[in-house]
Amino acid sequence: MPRFLIYQKDFIKILKEYNFRYTHTKGSHNFWEGSINGKYYVVQVDVKYDFYSDTLLMIMIVQSGIPKEVFKVFRKTGRIIKL
Repeated sequence: MPRFLIYQKDFIKILKEYNFRYTHTKGSHNFWEGSINGKYYVVQVDVKYDFYSDTLLMIMIVQSGIPKEVFKVFRKTGRIIKL
């Protein structure tokens, strides 16, 4: 059983809230780019899965630069917080 799970549509919703924008698709990955605290990030969102858990999710969170806590709060409350 995964410890941490989030749906693809919710992950993208969080990216959009943090002003990431879709740039292109390569294979089964959509690429989103944005900046957090002045630092540029590119996130590969794997579109072949409806939800992400554990390892894959952690990789995408690190790629985004968005604090992990944002995703945890969203999972519990459905709210997107700005840190």
